[in-house]
Amino acid sequence: MTLTLESAAETWPQAGRYELLRRMAVGGMGTLEDRATDWRAVLSERLAVADEGEGSVIVIRGAPGAGRTTSLSHAGVAGSQAGFQVSTPMPQDLETWVPGDGADEPGVILVDDVDLAFRNMGPSLQRLAQLLRGSRTILIATCDEASRAQLPGSVHQATLPSLSLAALACVAATELGGGDLPEVAQHLVASRCDGNPLVACLLTRILLDRGHLVLVEGRWVLRGTLTAASLPSGLQDSVALLLGRLPSAVACFLLAAARVGQTFKREDAERVAGMRAAGCVARAVSSSFIEATSNGGYTFRQPCVRRALLLIPPRSLASKGTVH
Repeated sequence: MTLTLESAAETWPQAGRYELLRRMAVGGMGTLEDRATDWRAVLSERLAVADEGEGSVIVIRGAPGAGRTTSLSHAGVAGSQAGFQVSTPMPQDLETWVPGDGADEPGVILVDDVDLAFRNMGPSLQRLAQLLRGSRTILIATCDEASRAQLPGSVHQATLPSLSLAALACVAATELGGGDLPEVAQHLVASRCDGNPLVACLLTRILLDRGHLVLVEGRWVLRGTLTAASLPSGLQDSVALLLGRLPSAVACFLLAAARVGQTFKREDAERVAGMRAAGCVARAVSSSFIEATSNGGYTFRQPCVRRALLLIPPRSLASKGTVH
């Protein structure tokens, strides 16, 4: 029996896409391994201990695109289901935070990208770990794998490991809207993404965009002669390549939007870009860089993609005209 993404979503309704893919086939039901056992075991243990009055700090490590934000969101759901009050305070408030009224109530504090949020991550986490030691509150944060050396010994760490070839193939296939990624393409993508699910999706999108993946009689086939060197390596190069294949006005709009923030209004991005962008928004959405929010704004689908855009030197943000 193969566990599909749809049936997995019914089984675990609170989990995100990458998290669902990690859980699929647990117990031999399909083709994937559960890649999240490390941090899930740490989370369960620390929630139980915190409920007895011993709070702590947990840091989930992983490369950009490995699923840290999704894992953090799931941790919040798990905490809420266990009876903890979940909060997401501003990071700058935590740097001077001390337990106040209600400190005896079980709580979970969530902080994404703590290595970017705190000016001095190591000392800040050390201070919070000491403050929480006698409380019923745990702080759960995420950080880039590259920042692990800055983590103090007083925090509990969990790692999101690289995905296997089978898992990467399943993740990448979600970009196809149905069907399986050809085996040759699986190995090509795996050789360039370092086990990272988001990069696997971006590389598959690049193959589609270049016309190398074609649907023939209900099956995806790989067209053309390709080698690993034909594809970019890693998140930054993949984002830059996809951006470069967009119309210049759309790319300009996305670069400007990234500088506004993770969530933004169209008019704010237009102001930064120095252009009207009425025709750019739909193209930017269809490119899967951004999506609409319920309040009439837009948000980048993955925070790490926005950060990759911030590292790309901005093109001229003026004199781009209006796209209709």
